[in-house]
Amino acid sequence: KGLSDILKEAHQKLERIAVCAKKGITIPGLRPAGARLSHQSYTDLFDPNLVDHPLPANENEAKWGVRILRQYGIDAGLSSGASLYAMLTHLQAGKIGSCGVAILADAKRTSVKK
Repeated sequence: KGLSDILKEAHQKLERIAVCAKKGITIPGLRPAGARLSHQSYTDLFDPNLVDHPLPANENEAKWGVRILRQYGIDAGLSSGASLYAMLTHLQAGKIGSCGVAILADAKRTSVKK
């Protein structure tokens, strides 16, 4: 049982969004828009059945999110910046009520030494 399952059980109206890169744009750590969401496409931790719908982001949106995260001392990459941007955009538009949870999953592959 993962975090998404626990949150969905507690809040049935929870909308689970997978942030992805807009078509034609590459954002490290994000799948491209329209890519088949599968276990094998990126990580064994990803379960496509736990996603209600994808939300495409572009590089400028991701960079905006990174600037905000770094202002709060969080060393984040573009994928986390895109996730924050998506959550704040949904909150501001009233699409997710007055509360939201962003899970900024990062494997930190570039900083792990073997």
